[in-house]
Amino acid sequence: MFKIVTPWTGAIGNMSEDIYTSLLTARREKKKVIFLYPYDLFKPFHFSKFGLGVNKELKKIESEYILLSQNNPLVVLCNLILTCIYVVLISIECFFRIFFKIKLPIWFRFPVLGRTGIYARNRQKVFDLDEIEKWGWEEDFENFISIKMDKNSYQKAKKIKFKMGIPENSWFVCLHTRDSGYYTQVADYKEGANKITRNTDINNYIKVIKYITDKGGWVIRLGNNKMKKLPKMKNLIDYPFTIFKSYLMDIFLLQECKFFLGNPSGIAEVATMFQKPCVYVNSVSDIILPPTGKKNNLSIYSHVYSNLKKRFLSLTEIVEETKNNKDIYQLQNTIPEYKIVENSEDEILDLVKEFMEKKDQNFEPTDIQKNFNKKTKLAGKEILRRKVYSEKFSKMEKFRKAKLLFSTNGSLGNNYLEKNL
Repeated sequence: MFKIVTPWTGAIGNMSEDIYTSLLTARREKKKVIFLYPYDLFKPFHFSKFGLGVNKELKKIESEYILLSQNNPLVVLCNLILTCIYVVLISIECFFRIFFKIKLPIWFRFPVLGRTGIYARNRQKVFDLDEIEKWGWEEDFENFISIKMDKNSYQKAKKIKFKMGIPENSWFVCLHTRDSGYYTQVADYKEGANKITRNTDINNYIKVIKYITDKGGWVIRLGNNKMKKLPKMKNLIDYPFTIFKSYLMDIFLLQECKFFLGNPSGIAEVATMFQKPCVYVNSVSDIILPPTGKKNNLSIYSHVYSNLKKRFLSLTEIVEETKNNKDIYQLQNTIPEYKIVENSEDEILDLVKEFMEKKDQNFEPTDIQKNFNKKTKLAGKEILRRKVYSEKFSKMEKFRKAKLLFSTNGSLGNNYLEKNL
């Protein structure tokens, strides 16, 4: 038995999440997956974000739960047929949008085959949180599943890593922080409030870079060459500004890193797919949750300043505000009551120290972490059950949100909780 899935190619994060979730579902259902992708063409027939390209190496990911590779002639033929079908559908969508101002369903613009099924597990037509909670998403995410690069690509990337100057037996950390540089590549595009809120200053990571390199590690900063540059430092590679920047190395570095550090972002989802340990900083969300993935993953949230109360809100207050349908992290520019403030360089350093001290041991959350995890899960269930929230999302997106809620094996940083709870 097999299932066909067309991962969302509009962004590398969504694409990685769809691939990972498909493979976890296939393992649970004892099936295999065939991934199909339309080919990126010229505007308006492109399927990547703003036509900036789909990572070709990500398409070639290998797993025992993938039935046919992208090089298989049948898959190539199906991808061509899919592309032709979508040239027609996008033409129809453009015609109705331009001449009749009618917005057609999203599947006229992007293939969505099998996507709802991987999040709803093909067995739940009604969105029932109590039932979904029994599906065992935590167990799926905690149990390792082999996902790796194409063998030929991997060997090629290893040679490039040597040219980058990273010693053979050394360890390295992948660092990524969002900033507005990425979108400067797109003409006539203005970042929305929900994206601006997620941008952070790379200079706040200089202390933690020095800490990691003093421990004998390397730091490889990921991103694109429109971002703010880092100063030259020992054992630091500002990778986007090197000749080695490529789709190939983007994937290789995330597969091989000791852990990922930075914002929850599209790049972070690739690290999650490879099941690398993750340390998330400046998290923002409509539901306050610990990180998904492994038990030793840690995160801290950006701070929220209340202009009405003239002080920062505690985490408990933020959770209560989100329960009251206030999406304060995403809407700071439209709700003058709030201001989002980044985590300080000392907070970031403190979180990484906590992570590195515990990650090589059998990690066991503290009582304060366990209690907060329970509180946020209950709050998340309450939010997802609300009619106002539920109506915001499609069927697939509601099941996807539930998966995120029930796969939170990680914790917020203990020291951060003690200071902000």
